[in-house]
Amino acid sequence: MDSAPINIQAAKAQFSRLIAEVTEGKEIVLAKAGKPVAKLVPYSPPLTP
Repeated sequence: MDSAPINIQAAKAQFSRLIAEVTEGKEIVLAKAGKPVAKLVPYSPPLTP
C-alpha cells in the first residue's frame, strides 16, 4: 500500500530516514504545495545489451 506524499520541507528534515526506506524497496512521493512532483525509488542499474 502506498503512503501519502511527503512535503518537500518535511522530506529535507527526514532525508536519511527516507533514503533508508528507499533502500528497503519503498517508493516515496514528494509533494510541493500538496501536489506530487517527484518520486524517490530504489536505484536499478541499466540493463546492458
